[in-house]
Amino acid sequence: MFNLSFVFETTFTHIENMMFFIGKQIIQKKARSKKTIDNILSNARENLDETQQKIFTYKNFDFIDDKNFLIVNEKGVIVKPQEITEEKRSWIKTAKETPWKGHVATRDIGMNTQKPIVPFGFGITDVDNNHIGILGIGVSIDNLKKTIEDSLLMKSHYKFTVYNSNDMSFVMESSDNEQEEKYSSINPQELKELLINIKNKESLSGTLSETININGVDYIFYNKTINFPFIILIGIKRRKIFNTEDLERQILKMNEQKRYSEMFLTSLLYLFQTKMINSITDERVQIQTNFKIPKVFSENVNNLILELEQLESFYELKIERDILEEGKV
Repeated sequence: MFNLSFVFETTFTHIENMMFFIGKQIIQKKARSKKTIDNILSNARENLDETQQKIFTYKNFDFIDDKNFLIVNEKGVIVKPQEITEEKRSWIKTAKETPWKGHVATRDIGMNTQKPIVPFGFGITDVDNNHIGILGIGVSIDNLKKTIEDSLLMKSHYKFTVYNSNDMSFVMESSDNEQEEKYSSINPQELKELLINIKNKESLSGTLSETININGVDYIFYNKTINFPFIILIGIKRRKIFNTEDLERQILKMNEQKRYSEMFLTSLLYLFQTKMINSITDERVQIQTNFKIPKVFSENVNNLILELEQLESFYELKIERDILEEGKV
C-alpha cells in the first residue's frame, strides 16, 4: 500500500554511489595531501544538480583521515584538524570494518550548520586494503522529510515516524507532528521491542499487530529499507477521526465519490466506444483503429480511484481494530 522506504533507498544509494566514485578517484590519484583531497571533493560537488544539492546539509563532503581527524570540510582544508570519535559518529568504527559501503549513524545536529542531519559515512581503502580515510556527509532531515511528504498520497491524512534500526533511535516525523502534545500509548521499552520485531520480519512492509498511538497519530502500517537501517511507521491523525461512526461516515462518503468517478469514467468510455463504432460504420470517415483515451486524463482518474481505495482500506482496517479493542479509539 505504501512504499516510503523507496525514498530512503534511492536517496542513500545515490549518495553511496557518489562516495564510491570519489573514493576511487582518491585511490587512483593516490591523493594523500589535504589540498588534493579538497580539490577532488570540490569537483564532485560541482557536478551535483540543484535537486541533489538540496538534500545535503553541507556544501561539500567531509574527509576524515586514517587517524580519525577531520582534515577537509565544506570550507576547505582545516588548519587545525578536529578528532572525530566513535561516540560522535558511530560510522568511525563500522566504516573501517566494512569499507566501500555507506553507514548511517544516529540522528545528530550538523557541526557547522546546526541543523538536524542523518550522518552518513563511507570508508576507503587502498589497493592493499589499508584504511585511507572516511568520506562523511550530513543528509538534511528537513529536506528528506519534505521529499517523503511530497510522495505521500492523501498527505493531509497520512503521517509517518522514522527510526534507525541499528539502535532503534528516533530519526524524524511528519512536520506538523512536532508541534503536537507529546503522548504515547506505548512505553519506550515496548516501542523498542516492536521495532526489533519489525526489523526481524522478512516482509519489507505490512500492518502492525495492533494500533499504537504516538503524539496523536494512530500508527498501523510499517515499511523498512533493504540496504539501510530505517523503519518507517505510517498512520493517521486521531483528531481527524473521532470514533467508529465518523469512520463509517467517511467510508460512505468515499464510496459515493468512487461511484461518481466510476460512473463518469464508464460514460466517457461509452462515448469513446460509440465514436469508434460510428467511425467504422460511417463510410465517410476513415476507420480509427488507434483511438485511445488521453493518457493524462486516464492517469488522473486512476490516481484518484487509487487514493480513495487506499484511504478506504485504512479506515476499514481501523474500524476492525477499534471493534477488537472494545470501541476504544
